[in-house]
Amino acid sequence: MNIQQAKEEIIHTIHAYTAKDEAGNYRIPPLRQRPILLIGPPGVGKTAVVEQAAAECGIGLVAYTITHHTRQSAVGLPVISHKIWQGREYTVTEYTMSEIIGSVYETMEQTGCREGILFIDEINCVSETLMPTMLQLLQAKRFGEYRVPAGWVIVTAGNPREYNASVHEFDMVTLDRVKKITVEADYDAWLSYACGHDIHGSILFYLDGNRGNFYHISGSGENRQFLTARGWEDLSVVIREYEREDIPVTPGLIEQYLQCPEIAADYFGWYQLYGRCGEKLRLKESWEGRLNRKEREAQKEAVRLSGWEERLCVSRYFTEKLTGMLEESEREEALCRETERLWQRFLGQVSEMNGIPEQFRGWLRKENHALEIKSEQGLVDEGEERGTRQALYVLRALYLELAGRQEGTGEEWEARAAVWLQKRQNDHRERDRERQEKLSDTLRSLSDTLGTGTEFVSLLSAMAVNQDCVRFLIRHPCSVFAGYASLLQVDDRRRRLQQVFEKD
Repeated sequence: MNIQQAKEEIIHTIHAYTAKDEAGNYRIPPLRQRPILLIGPPGVGKTAVVEQAAAECGIGLVAYTITHHTRQSAVGLPVISHKIWQGREYTVTEYTMSEIIGSVYETMEQTGCREGILFIDEINCVSETLMPTMLQLLQAKRFGEYRVPAGWVIVTAGNPREYNASVHEFDMVTLDRVKKITVEADYDAWLSYACGHDIHGSILFYLDGNRGNFYHISGSGENRQFLTARGWEDLSVVIREYEREDIPVTPGLIEQYLQCPEIAADYFGWYQLYGRCGEKLRLKESWEGRLNRKEREAQKEAVRLSGWEERLCVSRYFTEKLTGMLEESEREEALCRETERLWQRFLGQVSEMNGIPEQFRGWLRKENHALEIKSEQGLVDEGEERGTRQALYVLRALYLELAGRQEGTGEEWEARAAVWLQKRQNDHRERDRERQEKLSDTLRSLSDTLGTGTEFVSLLSAMAVNQDCVRFLIRHPCSVFAGYASLLQVDDRRRRLQQVFEKD
């Protein structure tokens, strides 16, 4: 199965394993809760989908790359103790709690999550001394003397032997105790992910025309050449930053991420073509609304007469711009919600209404300090940390606004803050109205320019699988998009999107 199907299977397994009866007991007893074993090529996204599954299910996550650990950290340290059996005293060896099991309990204490995922990566690449411990984990859900807490689902991952010479094959007895999921690299599945994660348009432009180059491994040893999903995504990130800083993107940079010289050179040619098409067809000027009517008509005619590569370039360019615009809206929406949540939490802790500014300053200091501690201990994911940090930055601006005003009663301070926050919300709503108009105008223009063929449907499909785009369209229904929705091949997700528009 592909990586998105594997993610759905993990989520379904979590729901099944954590379901309880009326008495509060797990319907599937822990003994029958088989660990999940993900086997797939490197860089395909196994770790990412486990993190996403935990976040979507609202449960805890403890992740370890087991090849980074010794037997002592996995099993625990030996401790000499004394036992009396049948009247005689014996010296015996016991073990402290496994560092991994200890981390599970620590996460439960810190996050309040009693259920979660214990993720062990590279499980079939451990040393000979750790292999019995991994077999014990899969067969008995134990590390040494200590059992994995009830409610925690074990998910493991590894690579097939052809990708890693240090792989240990599991025997039939072990495989008969796990849910083995074989994951394969699949461009269409990755494309759904890419459309929601700001992958550079030139990469999607290239892979649309060269699907066979999405994932590639050949040779061995020093002559091994490879391309992975991770490599494409990391390349996208660095290209965006290079372009932002006006640093030239060179073939040498590409080869650092796409470790197959022939394909790296091929992609660089398409990257240059993507840029040339944008300049030739004046796509940036079109997006920014800097073309007059005569220039727009000339542009449309040029696109109509262009080859499939240039038409695909137009589709990917505007896909990137539209999804980026709606993703920005969702970030603003999330920031407004988080800012309001934190402000209401502060108000709930105010001890003296007349001293709001000073109390607010102290509260902000404590919240920033608490966030730093959570970040250092790995108790908050990157997205949540960024959102909270941005909200605290906004609230600091609110504090400066309040501190610069004359004295007043507690109710007056609260009213001033409410007005300030409402203005930010209104500004966001106005930008969303402009985005809604921009979306409608762009779709009309593109359908007129590209027609309603493959390139235009590709753009609609990318928006339909982008969660931020879907959320925006639910908040701000777009009749133009709804009118074109029938062009999509209606899979389950797109059917749900159409139903939303029908209700509206």
